[in-house]
Amino acid sequence: MRGRRWREAWGLYGTLLPGFRSGHGAFETWLEAERAWLHSAMHGLSLALPAEEVLRLSEAELEAPSDKERALMALLMQGQALLREGRGKEAVLVLGQALGMQEFGGGAFSALSLALLAEAHWQWGKGAKARQTAEKALRRAADAYGQARAYRAWHLVSGDAGALEQARRLAEGLGIADLLG
Repeated sequence: MRGRRWREAWGLYGTLLPGFRSGHGAFETWLEAERAWLHSAMHGLSLALPAEEVLRLSEAELEAPSDKERALMALLMQGQALLREGRGKEAVLVLGQALGMQEFGGGAFSALSLALLAEAHWQWGKGAKARQTAEKALRRAADAYGQARAYRAWHLVSGDAGALEQARRLAEGLGIADLLG
């Protein structure tokens, strides 16, 4: 059942993201909000699935991605799954590819990418790099999911209990508090 929901959500994600732009400001604003919501929903769904399944599904997408956004999402979810398995060094490598893709595309690094990378550096034992990256994630966090992940990363690297509480509050608002741990 979950695998089917993943594929349905993945298909919807692909229809909303691939570079569509509108000349109508109100529609473009709505579309950007929908893209952000779906982006968060995909990550929430990937947390609900077993890490092995997320790795398998993201690998399948990366074999022949239909667009840059889907490839980027697959890399982020793959990095997140590797983190769940305690494979920090491998997650750093995968998330580095995601950051490279964002940089090559001319965009800024997302708060989510940076938060996941901070967690990966922390898991790998690179505390100073993790702290620096978590600070960047906090500065860039704009949507609730990105903020929740950035606060969670900051808590990991700093021990700041207030950051963990803020991450939980944001995650509860998104309905994923149990998934962020």
